[in-house]
Amino acid sequence: MHERQRRSLRKRNLRRDIYIRESDRATLRARETRIVALETQIQDYRRQLAKVIERAVTRNRTLTARNPRPAPRMSVSINHCTYLS
Repeated sequence: MHERQRRSLRKRNLRRDIYIRESDRATLRARETRIVALETQIQDYRRQLAKVIERAVTRNRTLTARNPRPAPRMSVSINHCTYLS
């Protein structure tokens, strides 16, 4: 192979490597952007879930305060059988 051909081949390889690295950088930037967007989405979902849980707990406490549980019923045993009275 002549020196001129070697230089030409090196230039082509260098251009190809530069193109590949630029492409990789663009891919990484796009991935980082997507990750940030997904993390933001996760935070939003966590806030929504916390609100839903908070409302459910508040509702349950309100209902429990309004309607206390009835006293447990006593059981009576007759001939080894249990009957609720």
